[in-house]
Amino acid sequence: MRGHAVRERRSIAALTVGGRPDGAVVTVGGIVSAMARKVTRKGGTWAIATVDDHAGSIQCMVFPSTRRLLPTRLAEDEIVLVKGRLDRREDVPRLTVTELIVPEPGPAGGGPVRLEIAEAAVTPESVRRMKEIFQAHPGGTEIHLRVRGRRRTVVYRLGFLVDPRPESRADRKAAVALTRPAAG
Repeated sequence: MRGHAVRERRSIAALTVGGRPDGAVVTVGGIVSAMARKVTRKGGTWAIATVDDHAGSIQCMVFPSTRRLLPTRLAEDEIVLVKGRLDRREDVPRLTVTELIVPEPGPAGGGPVRLEIAEAAVTPESVRRMKEIFQAHPGGTEIHLRVRGRRRTVVYRLGFLVDPRPESRADRKAAVALTRPAAG
């Protein structure tokens, strides 16, 4: 799948707005923003994963026959390529997964640094402070910033490469803590 998946990949927004008919086989890439594991009446496990890209999100249904073939480490914040059959029978289109690839991390081996903040906390000042901290700890690990809104969560790849070691983790946590809105 690797060679043709990238060539044939569609943005999620293009699938959800229209353009591809019900039953079309499509490939999308993105980040798993939500994951729910389910059990069938016969005891088989399956999952519903929400995959986000830069332009939208789509629910991906991973039924037992496919689930057995997937990596056990599939979880939120994983970067994935998903191939499946487009289902437009509901109000919101979704994919019935036939193949799923979780790319292996690069030589650093640790995967991205993941931070999460509320959408209301994203201000010019908080963005400036995070940028200062990221620039103060350069390294080789990508940052994913998960911004939680009222209706949806979006994961951004910030383009900064930081040092993932514990010494710099405290500063990153402080940057996110500074962005939390005051209670009350």
